[in-house]
Amino acid sequence: MDPAVVRKAEEFVAVKVNTEGSPRETEVALRYDVQSLPTIVFLSPEGRQIQRLNGFQGPGQFPRTLDQALEAARRVLSLEEALEKDPNDAGALASLGQHLFEQEFYEESRDLLYRSLKGDQDQPAPGRRKVRMLLAIIQNYDRKYAEAEALLKGALRIKPSGDDEAKILFVLGRTYASWGRREEAQKTMQAILRDHAGSAMAEKARETLLALDRKPQ
Repeated sequence: MDPAVVRKAEEFVAVKVNTEGSPRETEVALRYDVQSLPTIVFLSPEGRQIQRLNGFQGPGQFPRTLDQALEAARRVLSLEEALEKDPNDAGALASLGQHLFEQEFYEESRDLLYRSLKGDQDQPAPGRRKVRMLLAIIQNYDRKYAEAEALLKGALRIKPSGDDEAKILFVLGRTYASWGRREEAQKTMQAILRDHAGSAMAEKARETLLALDRKPQ
């Protein structure tokens, strides 16, 4: 085995799980959505996914993956320690919820993000808006469109406004489109083109408008 891999691997506690083994092992495989082998999942002591690797990596790339996992682990563990001291720490709840959103653990992400809403009045405006936008995306997946709309409109009311307004509007427009509220979806996309023509979301808004125009009434 590559010496660099052996040295870096000493920073981790290795556990091998037989995905077709005992009920407990198969439960773990399902929990972390192991669909192919090899799969390496880096977890925090609380069982939260820090990073994952699907498939084989050679000795050239794998040490860099271990470095990335260690860096991410330090961030996640510091957030978990903050929540152990204060379970209502809005900043830690938001950051950990965003991390789990990126890891596609949406249910746990939603729980943490909603908890962060209860005490985030003193948090920076961009972070507060992002929490609401991520929650709206999750609720959109679950077809809870009214809740998604309320979250996004709440995000837009948070001042001072920022460069993220176009992205929030785009998510709102897509929510209306999924909800079947075509006219409101069109108006929201048009607002992006009118007020944020130079943003990265303008082209996506234009493409969405064309798709809405082609969609039968």
